[in-house]
Amino acid sequence: MKNLLFALADVLDSTIPVGDLSQSELTTLKSGVQTVRTAVSSNYTSLINQIQAIDSAKDSYDTYKIDFDKTVANLYNLKNKRDADISSYVALVNQAKANYEDAKNPPRDVDIAGYQANLSSAHASLAQAVANRNKAIIFSPVDGVIGKIDVKIGQFVNTQDDIAKVINPHFEIKVDIPETDISKISFGDTAEIKLDAFSDDRVFEGKVTEIEKGETVIQDVVYYTVTLSLEEMDENILNGMTADVLFFTAKKDDVLFVPLRSVIIDENNKKYVRVLESNQVVEKEIVTGLRAYDGLVEIVSGVSEGEDVILKIISN
Repeated sequence: MKNLLFALADVLDSTIPVGDLSQSELTTLKSGVQTVRTAVSSNYTSLINQIQAIDSAKDSYDTYKIDFDKTVANLYNLKNKRDADISSYVALVNQAKANYEDAKNPPRDVDIAGYQANLSSAHASLAQAVANRNKAIIFSPVDGVIGKIDVKIGQFVNTQDDIAKVINPHFEIKVDIPETDISKISFGDTAEIKLDAFSDDRVFEGKVTEIEKGETVIQDVVYYTVTLSLEEMDENILNGMTADVLFFTAKKDDVLFVPLRSVIIDENNKKYVRVLESNQVVEKEIVTGLRAYDGLVEIVSGVSEGEDVILKIISN
């Protein structure tokens, strides 16, 4: 109809008033065709809109249908889940009742054996875990404080590397004793110790706790290392300080002594001293005892207190 009216309007637009057709009649025909065309166009637009509304309604219906089907499926799943949950809870209740009834009964020997086996297994697992943990911990062989760390974070070390220095609050002093004197020192002997960092009036006491059997050669001289334990502690004493040590290997009170350089030893290994009697030099055989560190020697017999001992004879 739209196309027909369009063609008719096109014919009328090309028509001129001739014969019995006047201009007014032609105008009226054109106006009538235009009015019909407008009405048809309006109806056509309305029809299109209604068709689109129908299509939209169909789409909405499909969407609602999908949602409805999904809701029905969800409802069905929820019902199934509810039934499954109820069955599970019923089973749990029944299991709890059964456990309760078992708990009221005395344990069986087989149950006790199983529990003991589980306990032993747990103890074994704990012991293994503690052992694994202890392998990752570095223990100091002595109590003390860390005085120095010789490695840095991230550095690789092996079992021979020193990684830290632990300072024992109980200090020890190591002294190298020459072989000529080592026989005079015994385990448990006491000693006077003076530290260079302190005044000479400050004297510490030490006790021999170890005498190494293996020798140490220093400049072709054989020494033996003696360890002393410092009996008195002082917070100002630091590791590595230098000490002067005086050993007490033997002690006697009220003894007779002479300078060692006044003693003469003959070819028979007999010992003499020269004394002055009536302006005459007299040699007397003596028996010596302890020898002091300051060049003095004990006289056990041979001379008496008050005699004049000659240290050296100077020839004219």
